[in-house]
Amino acid sequence: MPPSANLLETFRAAIADFKNARTDKPADYHKFKQYLHSMVVIDKVDDSDPVSGSPDQVVNQYLNPQQAAQGYFPQFDDGGNPQPYEHSKNGVLIGEVTGEGTYWDTYANYPDKNKGIHVKYILRFNKPTGQGNWLLFRAVVVPIG
Repeated sequence: MPPSANLLETFRAAIADFKNARTDKPADYHKFKQYLHSMVVIDKVDDSDPVSGSPDQVVNQYLNPQQAAQGYFPQFDDGGNPQPYEHSKNGVLIGEVTGEGTYWDTYANYPDKNKGIHVKYILRFNKPTGQGNWLLFRAVVVPIG
């Protein structure tokens, strides 16, 4: 499902395509790219270096060669209760989806719920001028316990 004018719908579709990258054909993040703003920053969960750039840079220079090519597909569960919030700043629509969930990577075996990393997340979206769909421009997911 592509990005839409509904914030929560776009959030859920983006998370689904991120998670499904491991079973897509080809197994990579090509579907996830459609949810990314022209400039995006994604904070890594388990280290301090963010990934930033255009959708092509984030997907083709980080996610596909450093994750998918190694058969390493982190998984994320939004906890079932994401909280959307929309507001306008200087005429730009901004949408935030926050909540607590679980993240798995090579350090926390998926799908064992007991081994996942408990996280707090805030994913920030906006609607670029002239477009009616939400696009992700900042993702922060941090361990909380």
